[in-house]
Amino acid sequence: MPFFGGFLFLGSNPAFSAKIKCTHTPRVSSYFSFYRSIFGYTYLLRTYCLKHLFVHIGKIMSKKLSEMTLEELWQLFPIFLTEHNPYWRDWYNEETAELKSILPSDSMFHHIGSTAVLGIMAKPIIDILITVSSADELKQAADILQDHGYIVMSVAKNRISLNKGYTESGFAEKVFHLHLRLNGDDDEIYFRDYLNAHPDTAKEYERLKLRLWKKYEHDRDAYTAAKTEFIAKYTDLAKHSKY
Repeated sequence: MPFFGGFLFLGSNPAFSAKIKCTHTPRVSSYFSFYRSIFGYTYLLRTYCLKHLFVHIGKIMSKKLSEMTLEELWQLFPIFLTEHNPYWRDWYNEETAELKSILPSDSMFHHIGSTAVLGIMAKPIIDILITVSSADELKQAADILQDHGYIVMSVAKNRISLNKGYTESGFAEKVFHLHLRLNGDDDEIYFRDYLNAHPDTAKEYERLKLRLWKKYEHDRDAYTAAKTEFIAKYTDLAKHSKY
């Protein structure tokens, strides 16, 4: 019994009519009964529900991102994985060249995340780790990035996450996540390098992500949390071995 956008699509069985949210008022129920006799139950149900579904989606898309609830953001920006794209490296290089021209000269840049691991599926979002030498530079860099179109996602002690490519109508063609940190806060590099050196482990990580994808398609926090144990295990192994 599929559920989408707040409406139940129940096929052609009238026994479920009492459960249909689309027909919850007497006036609507009356119109529905009349036109059902002409056009058929399934056609009317789907047409009516789709009409109101699109109105609902339109209301969400008319909001600014800052006005959306977390649930609305997860619906607009679901988890999805694609085959590895060799252009991801080019996107990283192009964006990094732009970032180097505006950020402090001693900033360090690293391509991290699954788009930096060869041969595995990934969200088509380029993760860039940027490290700076002081808390003052961290704040300065964040201010510069916001002036150049990046949006702050989260702020923690000596960590600021920003993104670019999230729009009111969904993902842009190119999407970037920036992880702004202090020098030395770079565990993601160890994990990336370990996976690239161990293709079997990289494929194991891919299988984990595929299992989690549909389960947490609209819950990014849960998707990320479910990968934490695997990532921590191999990051620690990479940091304490020469593999």
